[in-house]
Amino acid sequence: MLNFYSGSSKSVNPKKAIKESINIAKSKTNEEVTLVILHSTSGHNLNQLLVSIQENLPNASIIGCTGSGVISNEYVSENLRAVALTLVTGHEFVLSKVEDVTQNNCYELSKLAAQELKNNNLSINMLMAFAPGLVVNGEEITKGISDVFSHQVPILGGLAGFNGSVPNTFLFYNQEVLEQAIVMVGFFDPSLAVAQASHHGYLPQENQKFIATKVDNEFICELDNKPAWPTLMASFDLPASTLPTEVISLLALGTNLTESEKSAYDNKYKLRAPLILSEDGKAMALQSRVAVGTELTSCQRDEEYLMSGVNGLIERLIVQYDKKDPVAVFQTDCMARGRMSNGVIKKEEITNNLQTGIIKDFPIAWLGMYAFGEFAQLDGKNHYHNYTTSISVLLR
Repeated sequence: MLNFYSGSSKSVNPKKAIKESINIAKSKTNEEVTLVILHSTSGHNLNQLLVSIQENLPNASIIGCTGSGVISNEYVSENLRAVALTLVTGHEFVLSKVEDVTQNNCYELSKLAAQELKNNNLSINMLMAFAPGLVVNGEEITKGISDVFSHQVPILGGLAGFNGSVPNTFLFYNQEVLEQAIVMVGFFDPSLAVAQASHHGYLPQENQKFIATKVDNEFICELDNKPAWPTLMASFDLPASTLPTEVISLLALGTNLTESEKSAYDNKYKLRAPLILSEDGKAMALQSRVAVGTELTSCQRDEEYLMSGVNGLIERLIVQYDKKDPVAVFQTDCMARGRMSNGVIKKEEITNNLQTGIIKDFPIAWLGMYAFGEFAQLDGKNHYHNYTTSISVLLR
């Protein structure tokens, strides 16, 4: 049977940070630790973090990624050096990884990694995946995994993040620090179930709709028969030379949801973030494929809706408990809710409200990160999300 215990540290010394985090988590158990799920901001010496885990927990496997911030029972931190981890005891899990991941091969490689998990154990009932933050297609990753396991196996996790001045994201797999890789852990503890819910804080601007009129693989080349990125920027009275990172918290493009999905999401649209531009700055990629003729609606953040939506997210989670108790929580938040939002969002308030509402008096593990994208089910199917708080509550 799997059990989960979490700890965290803001120490700038990697050995001390790992030791402090492990000591906090280990104070709650005497069982042998078999797996460490690790999140770190990118200012740490990442290799040293992994070495330190091995020194303290020589029999434990390691999986995880960097984020622009980490979230734990104790705090939310976007410090250049911060660590949060969850220790897992028990043996009902298997790991896999694939490397050399690009936007164009996400589906094939995520399917390959998922199949490796399935080949090792046919009883996997939930799966956690981490992938690079930028040059990937998150939607194709969820599709590849779900084509192996079906949507009956929920996906947790998301795309890695970064903080500081170097735009690189990193994945952890045992003693390896990887960049263009997808890492996965499949859990097959039959006593566990998972409740998932997501919410973003953006409302549609119904007077700003676009049609994708020219698409080239991952890139939307034209909106309304005009160059895509300059057209989008012009709708905000911004120059075409504006970079995506400069406006990531200001704009999102909404794609239509089905009626049942709208109810489960508390919104009419699922959001996509334009993160990558073509070399000429005219085409943009959304980390998902967009077909010619797709309608995209401009959506903008609404602070009141974002904050009030936390209560609805909690309600949608608790109704899924079905007389089970929470044993661990994994949180993936869009990094635009963190430092990249220029301090507008009350990050601590969001997490405090979530923890109070979801776990109440249960002393259970809580681990999260600020990421470039989030994996969670919506209306019974695995989805890739942008701009959300996505919560996965493990239940027993």
